[in-house]
Amino acid sequence: MLEKLLPKRLDIQVVIICGMMILLFVPAYLINEARQEIDYVIDTIKLETKVVAQNIALTSSKYLVIRDYSSLENLLIRSAAFPGVIGIQITDPLGNVISDVIKTDTKPEARFSVTSLEVPAENKPVIEIAEGSNELFIFEPIVSGSSIGWVRLHYELEQAQLHAKNRFQEYLVDVTILTLVLIMLLFAFLRKPMRMIREAADFAGRMTDKTGEQIPVCTQSDELNKLSVALNNASGDLHQQEMAINQALKDLEMQKLALDEHSIVAITDERGGITYANKKFLEVTGYECEELQGVNLRILNSGFHPTEFFDEMWTTISVGKIWRDEILNTNKSGKRIWLSASIIPFIDDKNKPYQYILICTDITALKSAERQLERKNRSLEELTDHLEDMVKQRTEELETANTKLLHLNKIKSEFVSVVSHELRTPLTSIKSFAEILEDDIEDMEPDTQRRYLRIINDESDRLGRLINDVLDLQKIDAGMMSWNDSLVNFEDLVKSKFEVFEQAVKAKGLDYELTANLDVSLVEIDPDKISQVISNILSNALKFTSKGKISLSLTERVEESETDGRQSWILTKICDTGFGIPAEEVDNVFKRFHQVDSSETREQGGSGLGLNICKEIIEHYNGQIWAESEPGKGSCFCFKLKAVNNE
Repeated sequence: MLEKLLPKRLDIQVVIICGMMILLFVPAYLINEARQEIDYVIDTIKLETKVVAQNIALTSSKYLVIRDYSSLENLLIRSAAFPGVIGIQITDPLGNVISDVIKTDTKPEARFSVTSLEVPAENKPVIEIAEGSNELFIFEPIVSGSSIGWVRLHYELEQAQLHAKNRFQEYLVDVTILTLVLIMLLFAFLRKPMRMIREAADFAGRMTDKTGEQIPVCTQSDELNKLSVALNNASGDLHQQEMAINQALKDLEMQKLALDEHSIVAITDERGGITYANKKFLEVTGYECEELQGVNLRILNSGFHPTEFFDEMWTTISVGKIWRDEILNTNKSGKRIWLSASIIPFIDDKNKPYQYILICTDITALKSAERQLERKNRSLEELTDHLEDMVKQRTEELETANTKLLHLNKIKSEFVSVVSHELRTPLTSIKSFAEILEDDIEDMEPDTQRRYLRIINDESDRLGRLINDVLDLQKIDAGMMSWNDSLVNFEDLVKSKFEVFEQAVKAKGLDYELTANLDVSLVEIDPDKISQVISNILSNALKFTSKGKISLSLTERVEESETDGRQSWILTKICDTGFGIPAEEVDNVFKRFHQVDSSETREQGGSGLGLNICKEIIEHYNGQIWAESEPGKGSCFCFKLKAVNNE
């Protein structure tokens, strides 16, 4: 608000603000001086009137003793003539008026209308000013051995206040004159520096013209001297910079002219939108300048290069590096153009590209000549190398067939080795414990017999699983596996399989957990095949976990794909706290006949076929299966299947 009221000139603003400060100080100063003057006058009057009252009390004491009331009245009339005295009363000790004199029309005279006064309780002088009036009262005791009465002196303070008012007016005149003198001196003192500041401000505004103009150096103060010198230096520097910039612009213009005469040039923003295209660019592409303004360079894409080609280009230039390569584009009419291109990024102060310059050379004719030369060379090579190619092709076919035979032979050897070992191990156990039972059954304890029979039964189951795995693999390889697909509630299927293993988990002293968070739980599968997958993974988890827990979780995932669009998947995750799998072995656990080579896993045995069969089953339903593991912390086997929306 104050800024709007003040004038724009700084010197006048300073004078006004200083004057206002002085004017704000003057009233306080005057009031204080007036109050001090009044206090001084009143103190003086109190002292004078007290002396008068004491003289009256001293003189009137002898008149009261001898009861000479006529002389007492004359004494009061003479005393009332004292300037400012309004009235004088003499009372006895109880306040009964003995004599009463007042001043009327400046002449004292006796009166008899007042018969009694309220006197002080103590026999001491009292001075008081009547509240709300300009009158002073003094009570002075009359003593003659003991108190014999009181003198009350009534005094008018109007003259004292008038005197203080006159003194106040004198102070006001003096301070006003002093204020005006100070303001005039301040204005005169600031006039020249402020003029210099205005000239400096005007000069600073003209500095944008960059003419090298100079202003006179002010020596009145160090600050103004430094300001004028700094402005002159800045003006000279700006002029020199302007000359250098103009020369650089001329050089750039000549370089641009030379570049435009030789090359195809375009400039784009940070997103690839065209902001400038030279004449050669327009001639080669067939577009008008207005058609290309703001249009992305993708308008020239011929579709020849893969997406990775452009990804690599943008990755290079987006970090401020120059990209160079040959690129096939199309012009407005659809004609293909080969260009040798360089893209140079322009970097801002944050090290981010804010525009790109594209410099190209048309190499279409060169590419055409190269293709013709390649065709001729290819024809010649075909004529001279036809026989060699046939021999080479035949050799490659034989090598391929031999490689396949070697691979099949290796698989057969591995199969025979694994199957023979896995068959021999349970058969050996069955035969050994059967012979023990046959030889010593009569002397053997019933518990021992049951334990041996349980071992024979477990090994028989193991042998049956191996045979089933081999048969399943044979059916899968031969394409003879039967798939009895139906719409199944996957959550119910998993819970039923988990319940089968619940007792075995408890018997081994392990914790278990099953969590399901599914909105869609229907899948189209063969429930027996998927049950086989779940059982196989749970069996492995139970086999390789000695302490901790086994957990199974079901969650829903929604994924986008070009073929299926928005598709819901059910993710099954079976985790244990067992031995874990080394990082280099995680990707191999689903290979046929593969077993992790460690002391813990070898003790548990296995054919290396179960997880491979699981992989074949899951991939049959276009699903995915994988493993996550860390040695010593356990493993998680995960697979996902497509969910069916039941709406």
